[in-house]
Amino acid sequence: MDQPTRRPNILLIIMDAARADHLSCYGYPLPTTPHLVRLAEEGIRYTNTISTGGWTVPTHASLFTGTFPCFHGAWDGHPILNEDIPTLPEILRGYGYQTVGFTNIGWLNDKTGLIRGFDTFVPVYRSYEGRSIPTMARLALAKMAWLLNGRMLGGATATNRYVKNWLARREPERPFFMFINYSEAHAPYQPPRSFARRFLEPLGLGYAEARQVNQDPLKHITGTASMDKKDFDVLRALYDAEIAYLDTRLGELFNYLRQRDLLEQTLVIVSADHGENLGDHGFMSHKWCLYDTLVRVPLIIRYPPCFPPGMTVNDQVQLVDILPTLMDVLNVRESETRSQLQGFSLLPHQVAHRPRTFAVSERYGRSWKHTFRRFPDFDYTRFERDLKAIRTMQFKYIWSSNGKCELYNIATDPAESKNLADALPEKAQSLHNCLFDFIESIKRTGETTEQDIEMDRDLENHLRGLGYLD
Repeated sequence: MDQPTRRPNILLIIMDAARADHLSCYGYPLPTTPHLVRLAEEGIRYTNTISTGGWTVPTHASLFTGTFPCFHGAWDGHPILNEDIPTLPEILRGYGYQTVGFTNIGWLNDKTGLIRGFDTFVPVYRSYEGRSIPTMARLALAKMAWLLNGRMLGGATATNRYVKNWLARREPERPFFMFINYSEAHAPYQPPRSFARRFLEPLGLGYAEARQVNQDPLKHITGTASMDKKDFDVLRALYDAEIAYLDTRLGELFNYLRQRDLLEQTLVIVSADHGENLGDHGFMSHKWCLYDTLVRVPLIIRYPPCFPPGMTVNDQVQLVDILPTLMDVLNVRESETRSQLQGFSLLPHQVAHRPRTFAVSERYGRSWKHTFRRFPDFDYTRFERDLKAIRTMQFKYIWSSNGKCELYNIATDPAESKNLADALPEKAQSLHNCLFDFIESIKRTGETTEQDIEMDRDLENHLRGLGYLD
């Protein structure tokens, strides 16, 4: 298709912790995402998008740099992006874009290096209805909102208000790059009452009892909180309700852009940084593994001049492919910008002529003693491991530094329930060799030492509330 003569605006939306298989636009039987269904009909839906990791920092670093974690250096024990790697907002700002970001997750901050290149960056999580207030007061208000009516205040509602205010003040003669991280699908799940009931009542579950279900992943893993099938049914219903609520807010944002004749001038990308475990494989939340519940994420791109409406791409793609795609859309051929990129263009003809034979995800661990210090008698050593995964359209191999490697036939066992590593040792070894050959070909030399970021009390309490700190 012909390239547009004017560079488009770019809107990149990340639905934090949204797994693809809980979105109705990806075949989920419940109507969680009607507005994203419409967006997919107007754009391209990629059905096998694989994240580069299982939590916020490394995956956003990959998204913004077009590189894998073993290259960009941001991992569990070192949640900091290497300073010498250009980021997407830095690159676009160099081509005349206004760059603005909004986040509901505190890991995106100046200490981690993930907001380099943004002219304006708004930490929505630090405000309540647009007003800065002390952390404890905000936590109390958030709890009250959940008890009364769920997530009615803050979150996507406040984020959209910030977005609209910025759009009203932008420089209209210049294109903009806007990044938004929404956290509704991230634990803890506190959907508005009306959305919660929509998914709880068909299961015969009440809103009051849903509030009592354990949402602390460490209590589940350590066995401190006993959970049965009904509890996980509740968690899934609340998770679906959060996604449905976010979808409603996304629909409002898209309608706002339509009404102001901005949507047709804007390349819209909707994806997720990782998924979420809801009892799958014995886990809650994320960071613990590299199963498809965490690494298979949605990806929808809408921009009719380059992406034919209603098209579906089933080939494997990765988050590192988004940056080179934008470079192709903008017709950027400058070699220095291109030289770092480890992904491929997602333009349909490019994917068709150069499909990925495999996708790779990484998780570099650290000591979990701080995470589990609430439970001093718990043996957490099984979590002290690095993980690397390679995924083809038929098989998935997960290497573990503790020697407990896994192989799954995901074509016949998409739930990754039957480990075939012992039954198919040659296949496991072949994928092992391919995985490590690839890692060796792209990684930086030298080791990145562990380093924590400096946190103020507000950020520390925010991350603790999301389950990242003990």
